[in-house]
Amino acid sequence: MSLKKPITEGEQTTISTLCNELINYQGVIDYCRKGALKTEERIFALGRYRFFLLRRGKSGKLMRDHHLYQIEELQMLESENKMVIRTKTDDPKQTLTFELITDGLNSLKSILQAIRLAYTKISKGFPEVGKMKLNVAQA
Repeated sequence: MSLKKPITEGEQTTISTLCNELINYQGVIDYCRKGALKTEERIFALGRYRFFLLRRGKSGKLMRDHHLYQIEELQMLESENKMVIRTKTDDPKQTLTFELITDGLNSLKSILQAIRLAYTKISKGFPEVGKMKLNVAQA
């Protein structure tokens, strides 16, 4: 994979506005909707309660906005430097699945740790039944 361009000032402003100044993680990733063959460079930003995918550009157009409670399953595929996120939608019979592909394992682990920490902070004391599933291969 090629080196990614850094986040621009306009994109940073959009991230700060969306995350209400609390940014747990931000980074440039390759995004692929499940089943698609082509990847696109996107910005992944994680706030206190939500995570966002923004299209690269002057102002970072918002493409996806999900609450952390919408995460049904996180699956980390270390061999491919890829994380698959499955989220609930308004229709209980459908889920939205997409892949985050990073330049390296450290970046992938940083995203996973940030999501786990943010999710743990807001779901403390919740029953296990409604919590997300986390699938990470043991090394």
